[in-house]
Amino acid sequence: MLEEKRLDEKLATAEARIAAPPRRLAALLELAGSAYLSYRFAPPAEKRDLITEITSNRLVEGKNLAITLKSPFQEVAERFKNSNGALERNRTPITSSASSRP
Repeated sequence: MLEEKRLDEKLATAEARIAAPPRRLAALLELAGSAYLSYRFAPPAEKRDLITEITSNRLVEGKNLAITLKSPFQEVAERFKNSNGALERNRTPITSSASSRP
C-alpha cells in the first residue's frame, strides 16, 4: 500500500514535469500576442512587471532608450523580417517578344 502511494506520487510528479513546458510555452505566446494591449491598459506597477518580464537589457542615454527583448519575444517581434530585405519571388518572370514568334 505504501509502495503504491509512492509510485503514484512519482507518476504525478513526472506528469507535471512533462506538462510544464507546453503550458509555459502557451503562456509565453499568449503574453507575446497581447503584450502591447496589456501594457497600454495596465496600471504603472503592472507595466513595470511586464517590461521586466519581456525585456533583458534596457539602456537610457539622454533622451534615447534602447531595449532588448528576451527570447522568445525577440523572435516573435522579428517573425516577418526578411533576411535580405527584398520581396521573395518563387517564379521567374516570363517575357514574350514579337520577334520570337514564327
